[in-house]
Amino acid sequence: MLIYRLLPFIIIGGGFLICKAIFKAYPLQLEFLNEKDNKLTVISMWSLAFLIICGQLIYIWKLINIFLIISDPLKYPILVFFLIIIIMYSIFIFIKR
Repeated sequence: MLIYRLLPFIIIGGGFLICKAIFKAYPLQLEFLNEKDNKLTVISMWSLAFLIICGQLIYIWKLINIFLIISDPLKYPILVFFLIIIIMYSIFIFIKR
């Protein structure tokens, strides 16, 4: 029972850490991409990272759909809650820059 509650954290958090490590280890820079071996490695690792990101987005979409199916009175407050979190996160990102 506990694994089902931890599964979203494992999928989203673990995927984030893997993608962060891939993007740091294999940057898209011209001097790094000049060698053919590095070019193939970078392209394959970035493809893997984007597949992980797509899988996370699909999982989040399924979770949101499950929340919206639970009950109609809770549909709009949950949607507003997620929108507020996304908007606040994007504001904090733009303020840091």
